[in-house]
Amino acid sequence: MPSRPALRPPGTRWKADRNRLYEFTWDSVTVIRPWPQPGAWRLVDGGCWRAVGPLVDFSLTELPPARASRVQRQRARAWWRIPTDLRQPASAGALWGHQWPLLVLLTLGASMSDLTRDVPLLAGAMATAPGRPRTPADLADCLGPVDGWRRWRKVAGWLGMDPSRGWVRLLRGAMEPSAWRPDDLRLLANLWAGDAKTALQHLGTPSVATTHALRIAASVGGAGVLKPSLLRELAELPHGVGRRVVQELSELAGAWKRVHRGRPLPSLQSLEALRATRESLLDALLPVTLDVRQWLAARWPEPPLPGTDHISPLADLAGQEDEGVQMMSCIGHLSYLSRPVLGEGYGYHIDTADGPASVWIIRRDDGTWRVDELKGHGNGTAPSEAHRLVRNWLALHRRWAHFRAGRRNRPRGQVQPAPSVPRVIKPPPWLTRVVNEADAPF
Repeated sequence: MPSRPALRPPGTRWKADRNRLYEFTWDSVTVIRPWPQPGAWRLVDGGCWRAVGPLVDFSLTELPPARASRVQRQRARAWWRIPTDLRQPASAGALWGHQWPLLVLLTLGASMSDLTRDVPLLAGAMATAPGRPRTPADLADCLGPVDGWRRWRKVAGWLGMDPSRGWVRLLRGAMEPSAWRPDDLRLLANLWAGDAKTALQHLGTPSVATTHALRIAASVGGAGVLKPSLLRELAELPHGVGRRVVQELSELAGAWKRVHRGRPLPSLQSLEALRATRESLLDALLPVTLDVRQWLAARWPEPPLPGTDHISPLADLAGQEDEGVQMMSCIGHLSYLSRPVLGEGYGYHIDTADGPASVWIIRRDDGTWRVDELKGHGNGTAPSEAHRLVRNWLALHRRWAHFRAGRRNRPRGQVQPAPSVPRVIKPPPWLTRVVNEADAPF
């Protein structure tokens, strides 16, 4: 473990003589040893060193130096130390944001490379499992002397998944393995164990988008609402396009529940049918939704707390809607857009090295603010770094609030502005008809 250095101004530095990459922020430093024996540790000011799994981008090694920024060049020099035959599978086979733990597993034995090539999602799941192998002996025990299908089914069972041939076949057919996150894979396993199994068997090539589409379909009539022809179209779309289609399906489901309460949604045969149904439903709601959006946009409040380098307020209606699309969550739905205007909290986007997150904060009785919801992509678990950033951010403003109230000495550092006080606005009747107060924020 590295010695304790003095924290420095933010920056990224590669030290070839030490074989270390240093990533400095204002309150932390991350030290990465790329090769051999990959290791990474982080020290937060006032804390102690902890092992971490940094977010890495091996594509930087292929970026021409003339097009790379200084930070990218520093990181690329570290990743060049890692052999090419390990960089490629670690990048292509890992779950999104988890290339580092897979790289560590790949160093334990050639059998891990074989698993990454044959069933990338199984390899990615093993790399993120709490009890993942730590030594070559652990890896050999997990993968066993068997090979091929018997090995893959053994690994699935070890991970607590269905060890059947059908489940492994589905994982082998998954589209864009590097776009999947651990929460996406858990959702797929839950769908397989439920009434979506038949739909998944007919599909054979699931994607992140089809997995979330089946989740939404379960709320408006079941997985059978989405016919195999539509699922195949959706699976073949690039990840970013598929994410937008899932958002359209989510809007369709919400509109259907408001227009046709209690009735199941008719079957959708194609993306064209999905979009036509969505447009007809939104047209039915248009007089109300236009009034709602205009009313909300004209009254959108200022952020109660200023953001930071990593925490950005959703400072207008369009920003909160876009957050819902990018994070695949309900924070951008109409039923939740009214909350900032009615003084029921405020949303912020968080960027960390381990992935993005959304946080919703609400006001305490004493005028300070606390976390109501903190979620990662697709309603998944937020990165631990996001929790730390938000905790420190709110604690800083709480200290200044207590100082202004005369309850403590002046905090160190730059003066923080007093939080804005939410306006109390009585919602008009036509707004309360659209907003479902039972909706969860994410």
